[in-house]
Amino acid sequence: EGDPPQYELDEGEMIEMCSATIRHNYTRRQILVHMTVFLAQTELGEVFDETDIRLDSNTLYKPDIVYWDAQHAATIDASRIPVEIIPQFVVEVVSPSNTYRELLRRANKYRRAGVDTVWIVNDDPLEIRVFDPSGQRIVTAGESLTLPSLLPGFSLESSRLLPRAGTFLP
Repeated sequence: EGDPPQYELDEGEMIEMCSATIRHNYTRRQILVHMTVFLAQTELGEVFDETDIRLDSNTLYKPDIVYWDAQHAATIDASRIPVEIIPQFVVEVVSPSNTYRELLRRANKYRRAGVDTVWIVNDDPLEIRVFDPSGQRIVTAGESLTLPSLLPGFSLESSRLLPRAGTFLP
């Protein structure tokens, strides 16, 4: 009768995850595809979606997108779940399972665990909160998302994270 429920562990508390909406999946896919194409050309590292990451003994998340540079990716045991190597970059997209407020709290946990850069993506209205070594900032429609210290030369127009007018998505 379908897939078994998925869970995350947040400070020792089991949290059941809801299925993602198509809109959420569209946004996640746009980031994943653009990063995948860029990384295929540059070979700077590896990007994955929906990967279990252990931050500590009481916290296990499944971020929408994770990235490891080539050096860190080479140390990952690809046959083990969860991944114990902290990624350099994480993206979380607001969803039925995770509200914007919860994801802002989570971004701070990622940073404390050693993640260099975190994007929290809210699509209505489009707003990407960027947490990186220089602090926090908000990127809105019409601005570009970059990762200069992690992926020199990578750029993604933020408006591409929203479905185009006239598509089947509202």
